[in-house]
Amino acid sequence: MSRRRRTSGAAPPAPPEPAGPSLASLPDPLIVRCLGLLAPRERLERAALVCRRFRHLCLAPELLESIKVTSLFVPPFPNTAGPPERLRALLALLTTHGRHVRRLELRAYEGFGPHTLLVAGCLAALGAAAAAGGRLEWLDVSHVPPLSADWLPALVHLTELKLYCSMELPLVLPAGISRLTALQAATLMASPLELKGPRLPAALARLMVSDSTSTQLPPQLSTLGALSSLSLVRCPYEAASVACLSALPSLRHLVLSELPPGCLPAYLAAATRLERLEVGSHAGVYSAAFSSPLHDLCSLTCLALSGRGWLEVPAGISRLTRLQRLCLIPSCNQELSNGALPGGPWLSHIAWLGLPWECLEAAAAGPLRAAPRLRFLCSYGLPAFGKDLPAEQADALGVAPSYYDRFHAFWAWAAAHPPLQVLGFEQRYDGEAPSIELLDAMLELKHRRPGLVPRRIDDDPGFCSEMLEDAEPQFKPCPHFTA
Repeated sequence: MSRRRRTSGAAPPAPPEPAGPSLASLPDPLIVRCLGLLAPRERLERAALVCRRFRHLCLAPELLESIKVTSLFVPPFPNTAGPPERLRALLALLTTHGRHVRRLELRAYEGFGPHTLLVAGCLAALGAAAAAGGRLEWLDVSHVPPLSADWLPALVHLTELKLYCSMELPLVLPAGISRLTALQAATLMASPLELKGPRLPAALARLMVSDSTSTQLPPQLSTLGALSSLSLVRCPYEAASVACLSALPSLRHLVLSELPPGCLPAYLAAATRLERLEVGSHAGVYSAAFSSPLHDLCSLTCLALSGRGWLEVPAGISRLTRLQRLCLIPSCNQELSNGALPGGPWLSHIAWLGLPWECLEAAAAGPLRAAPRLRFLCSYGLPAFGKDLPAEQADALGVAPSYYDRFHAFWAWAAAHPPLQVLGFEQRYDGEAPSIELLDAMLELKHRRPGLVPRRIDDDPGFCSEMLEDAEPQFKPCPHFTA
């Protein structure tokens, strides 16, 4: 008798499905493109640990072109910031792969001690990589202790350089910096800043200097024939040394920030070819010291004033017959002692105008009507009802004594000024909200001028930045005024 085989009712197991494509199955160029989508820290600290192949691809030259490292260590609080191991890793990376780096940003606030040696080693590795064929083009270094810049002359392909020494510490640039023939922009912040050698790179077109202790403008600046933009921050240079600015044939843009008010006449008298001027202050009264030298700036087309030093619109702007853009930004909660806007032929060319509300309120009845090309207008401080003026003061300003009449005169002008395209508002202080009167005025203006754009400008880049960059204003409608 034959045995019967038992047959199970269960179906035989299905063959395993073939595995789908994985990242490791891709060719190396595609994996490199995928790794490039990761942040550098995740790529080097995580993806590089997957396998030996990934480690090699994470160090591909195209992935090392831009590096940013921030390392904080402030004794006696070593646990409040990132570890100094980042600097050690950067040093190892620059030593072996530094020739592939094109852009490096290093923030190393390590304090004094052995951490300074790590920063010095990283910068020395940059010089060695340049000698081995590296082509570093952009460098930004911030460091608390003083920097030794002996490595700098080797970076002959550098086009932009930023060196910051905080805590009022010195920075000495070697004479070999003149060999950086490709350098076009530099930012140098130290106290004091010392330039060795007779010359700076001849191609330098933009320079920012911050030095709060030196009293003499570096004479090497007079050799920069291509310099078109110069920024001086906290630089109390004596008038005699500033005279060398008159030897700069290409200088068209000058930024003066946090200077003693008495320094202004000397700077402006030495830079008569200017087309753009920015003056910022945090102390002192600038208005009186600023008006008299303006008559020499006959080529000025753009003027930006900001800070506590401005108590009124300088009367000297009436001499600037080519002025097209004007911006005056007072400090928060600061009121002008005189809100009058000078009249004159200069108003016929104005296209951009940014002023405190009290100036615009007083100018609606007179000066603004003499500005036929005004397209972009900004009010610093939300328009609101103010106070009645004494009859004598109102007559001197040429405005109505009643705040009600002045408020509505501005909106009547805005509705009847065809060139106006953008009307911007910036809060003077946090928490400032539009009043009921302002909302009613804006709704009425919207019906009368539907093409006029109301804009909130209390965010970056802001009205003043766009004005200085010769850019058309970005249309960002204010949510309070679009209902």
